[in-house]
Amino acid sequence: MEITPDTKIVGCCSFAEKIYPNDELVFVTNDIACKMIASKIFNLSVESISENNTDIYKGYREVTLNEEKMAHFYENLNENTLNLLTNEYVILKDLNNNVVDKLKWDGETYQTIRCKPYKSNSFGTLKPLDDIQAFAMDSINTNDITVLYGKAGSGKTTLPLNYIMQEIEKGRYKKCYIIYSYEPLKGAKTLGFEKGDHITKLIYSASIGNILSSKFGDIQQVEYMIDRDMLEIIPTANIRGWECPENSILLSTESQNLDVYTLKTIIQRCKSGCKQIYEGDVIEQKDTNVQNIGMNRLIEVFKGHKSFGCVKLKNNYRSELSELADLM
Repeated sequence: MEITPDTKIVGCCSFAEKIYPNDELVFVTNDIACKMIASKIFNLSVESISENNTDIYKGYREVTLNEEKMAHFYENLNENTLNLLTNEYVILKDLNNNVVDKLKWDGETYQTIRCKPYKSNSFGTLKPLDDIQAFAMDSINTNDITVLYGKAGSGKTTLPLNYIMQEIEKGRYKKCYIIYSYEPLKGAKTLGFEKGDHITKLIYSASIGNILSSKFGDIQQVEYMIDRDMLEIIPTANIRGWECPENSILLSTESQNLDVYTLKTIIQRCKSGCKQIYEGDVIEQKDTNVQNIGMNRLIEVFKGHKSFGCVKLKNNYRSELSELADLM
């Protein structure tokens, strides 16, 4: 074979397999050429690289301090004594595991989080159900870009939609753009061709219609907002050439299905002054075979930036049975 970096790498693995015949050797790569060389020519066992989602930055920490260290912490709030990233949150506990405070390092000082409820005519008043949701609501309020991820029923869609309606009703933002990737549930079959125009197909045939109608109460409220130019649904296939204006909010739902290139393109289409929220379940609900999950890369690149926040939502509040289903 021609001597290339690929053949050298795979050849080393084949050589190692001969040196250690009693040990199981697996060649792990996402490179197609290396996969073919390793499996077809060298007959090696080959696997793809799987991303370890348990190690994703979650945007907060829980820290327990004794009385002495607690006193030192509060005497030096302008020093990053806990070594947090900018906009990273902390739940401060005493030795009895009691929550003492909820704070955020903003790059200059530790700020106590006092989360105000979201209020809108569409949804009423929404208060955080736990400390982690309070962090999420604070991040949405204060950051240009927020990533929310977590399991089903944790509020990753409900929290942004409540904020969006509050801001639109109060006139602080004119419009919400919902970016949606048309991906059926993993393993499910599509219905094929369906009648209707672009918007009708989106809200009546795609899952985004079910998501929005369940949050707003019925599909008529969604149609009302679309008709009055308060809401627009944009499939990822249509984002090329489109711009998100500065006085608008972008919500990308089910973002776990977006690859790095698509998510990068969405961010690049947003003008300064546009608030961006990306939500999804990168741990359990990926419906595509994409290897490079965009949300993972977004978190890795942006974490610690002064305009970025990320929160891994924790608890399932949908129902007791829904919470039990997490164990399946």
